[in-house]
Amino acid sequence: MRNLFIPTQQNKYTPKLLHRNAMLVYSFILIGFNILFSPWLGIAPVSASITIDELMTYHNQERIKAGLEPLTLSTTLSRSASDKANVMLDLNCWSHYCPPDTEPWEYFKSVGYNYQHAGENLAEGFSTIESVMSAWMNSPTHRENVLNSNFTEIGFGFAYGNYQGKSNNTIITVHFGKKFELEDFLEQDVSVTDINNIKDNEKNYLEEENSVSINNLTDGQVVNQNVIEVNGNVNPPDSTVGVISNTDEIGRVDAEGDNYTFRSAPDIKDGTYSVSAQLYNADGSVVARSEVYKVVLDGEDPILDERSINVNQAFENTLIIDFKTTSDTVSVSADVPISSIQKDDILNRWYVSFDEDKVFLKPTLKINIKDRSGNQSEFILNTEEISEIVARVKSTSINNYTLNENTNFISGFIDRITSGGVRTIVPIAFTVYLLSLFMLDFIFLARSDKLHFSNKHSHLKAAIFLVLLLIFSFGSLTGSIVIDAGQINATTL
Repeated sequence: MRNLFIPTQQNKYTPKLLHRNAMLVYSFILIGFNILFSPWLGIAPVSASITIDELMTYHNQERIKAGLEPLTLSTTLSRSASDKANVMLDLNCWSHYCPPDTEPWEYFKSVGYNYQHAGENLAEGFSTIESVMSAWMNSPTHRENVLNSNFTEIGFGFAYGNYQGKSNNTIITVHFGKKFELEDFLEQDVSVTDINNIKDNEKNYLEEENSVSINNLTDGQVVNQNVIEVNGNVNPPDSTVGVISNTDEIGRVDAEGDNYTFRSAPDIKDGTYSVSAQLYNADGSVVARSEVYKVVLDGEDPILDERSINVNQAFENTLIIDFKTTSDTVSVSADVPISSIQKDDILNRWYVSFDEDKVFLKPTLKINIKDRSGNQSEFILNTEEISEIVARVKSTSINNYTLNENTNFISGFIDRITSGGVRTIVPIAFTVYLLSLFMLDFIFLARSDKLHFSNKHSHLKAAIFLVLLLIFSFGSLTGSIVIDAGQINATTL
């Protein structure tokens, strides 16, 4: 046992655990581990190995075993599921109601999916198709969605990133649905259907002499306000027109002659809406419908997260202020000249540099942000507070302070280690193990006067190589590996 750890004459002053062969094994382990998990090498996280094809196959296998018809893949539902997954990732929100008070069905409506039945399953933190399907099928509510005979279509959405305290996590969103068919529409008092998708020979249930049009909208139009405004023509004159947003009627208006104009309340959230108009007769029955137009509302101002503002000094007389904004922000300006500006598109973080002397000529620094529709927001920073931070930077040699809270480097480092999972724990454990061996080797070789770098004791050179390899490994192994202990969530309508 002694010969394993301590250099002695019996092992020729080379502990067996530091022998060349052992060093070779350690090197292969470290290199293999680094290749497997390093984001530098572009390797996808383990959880990203779940694919749409696998999800589609496993869902239909379960339905076929239960004697149900298989589901078909809907690109529309996949869009709504992807939108939901990305919102959950952006807000770090684990709920069907994400953002808060937003029902999951809003995502179906926003992509123009006029559903008769709809359902949603969620999952995060799973690395294999078998594990996530097992979790869903062992949960009554998720199983009910998978085996719901009312559903005919399915769509899948993925989002990858730091989520719920896990690096390189994966969110899986599944949207189930069944659209309104023509016979369903006629049997039920439903306010809207996508008339563009109804076959020409199925339009005869509407009286041909009646018509309603929308003249002011085009498909894909972006509206720089939170109002849906519609105008067009009707026949017969003086008819009542209802305006439909997705599947909901948002208001009615009486035409003046053969023209009508409708303007909604200014409280509609940013998003994509399917807008159409329908004509009513004197009995209140729908007798005509317009085409459906996709309209993007973008009336809300972009947001700068004041808690995210940091002040840095890159070098003498150059000040860098960085902050996070909403993802639709496209430009940043200020009331003093900007030296340079960069944006991290993944984190939606802006890095703006200024000449320090020019910033401090004014009592305040005004920063303006603008989104793609021209909406703007202005934020005012106190330059006296910025000056105090810069003074602390110069006196402590720490080059970053937040305007809102002190940075605790030690606690942040500990948090990264404790939350890192296998990807940080394994290199740390390996480092402690090897450094302990190297320390014992060094101490006993020094005592025996055998401490030198001759070929006879070349394991000391290998020790230096392994230490450098470990440093490289630590530099690339950030985050945590996702394990099969994820969360799931389901809801049905």
